[in-house]
Amino acid sequence: MDAKRLHILQSAINTMVRYGYRRTSMEDIAKEAGISRAAIYQHFRNKENVATEAVELVMEQGFEVAEAALAGLQSRNEKLRTYLSAYMIFYHRLVFSGPHSDEILQVKKQFGDDNPDDTRHRLVARVNDLAGLAKDDEAGFILVSSADGIKMNAPDEETVRARISTLVDRFI
Repeated sequence: MDAKRLHILQSAINTMVRYGYRRTSMEDIAKEAGISRAAIYQHFRNKENVATEAVELVMEQGFEVAEAALAGLQSRNEKLRTYLSAYMIFYHRLVFSGPHSDEILQVKKQFGDDNPDDTRHRLVARVNDLAGLAKDDEAGFILVSSADGIKMNAPDEETVRARISTLVDRFI
């Protein structure tokens, strides 16, 4: 993806988290990006197109953050705790950092990838890989689903981290 397009998408993410999807205009995104509204239309058809690609970018960023968190870790449990925590906290921070969490979650459902199960399967396969299990092992699905529930119900990032740590240590 070219740098300009990436910059616009990151600006859209920042703006939508701050104002919510409905209140965000193309003008708001342009202002955040430091470009004209017309410049956005050189890269995207409309706000829905921006939102769709922004959701895809966020999903990729979640995987990148989780992978980067693994640097230097050795033990299986430490890797699992760290990977799941980094992935879930990335989303917790993004979704719950502002007053529009319900709307942001709705945007993910509305504009998310055509097959959200693909992202889930990718995450499950990676968790199973870190655990030394077959990529489609049920344990990964249980860990990912549980961690997702933790993310959605935790009041803060430290609680997400602590609960995922407990989950991994008791389950694996």
